[in-house]
Amino acid sequence: MKHSPMTNGVKALTLSLALLLLALLLFSPSRGAELSLLSTKTPPPPGEAETLQGEVEQAIRNAIFDQAGLAPVFELYTTHIDHISISQDGEWAIAWLNPQDAETGELIAAEPGLSIVKRKGTEWYAILPGFSNWTGAVEDAPEELLSPEEKATWLEMNAQALAPAGLGPFSGYLLPWAGGDTLYMTQSVKHDKYTPSGNAHYAFDFATPGV
Repeated sequence: MKHSPMTNGVKALTLSLALLLLALLLFSPSRGAELSLLSTKTPPPPGEAETLQGEVEQAIRNAIFDQAGLAPVFELYTTHIDHISISQDGEWAIAWLNPQDAETGELIAAEPGLSIVKRKGTEWYAILPGFSNWTGAVEDAPEELLSPEEKATWLEMNAQALAPAGLGPFSGYLLPWAGGDTLYMTQSVKHDKYTPSGNAHYAFDFATPGV
């Protein structure tokens, strides 16, 4: 059975209209918004994200304060905290710790430290480099915050930093007093804070107990 050219034209026009209608339904603004919501996670509002970052930073500050007198780097310098990242579920966070000159505000030329921060209930708790559970926290951190390659890099940096500590006391440095006497070191690299030339970097100050 043969169809007239007019009949074929009507069919073609009908098919074109149907395809146009389907396209409008699929790509209308409301439909596009639905597809976008389905395919991506909505980030927290700016105010909420800033609040979480502030809580994470405060947890790190609290941990640093608790280390007063135990970790020399926190005694010699202030700590600049940046690169704060928080997991999507809001249970984990990481941040870089950079030593900073308290007087000039200049960052010290050194590798940053990495703090792992975990939420327990409504509180955040920071794990600093040197803590006994730091290595495990790095390994357990979600990959959205630290990829396997990044974890390996941080763990290697930490191992290199700890290597000299396993060597024990250094020999060959003669102390300027008689054997058997006991003196206490009162200052070492803190000279750098008021001797900009750096020529007192290796000077050590000692004092006799009770004098």
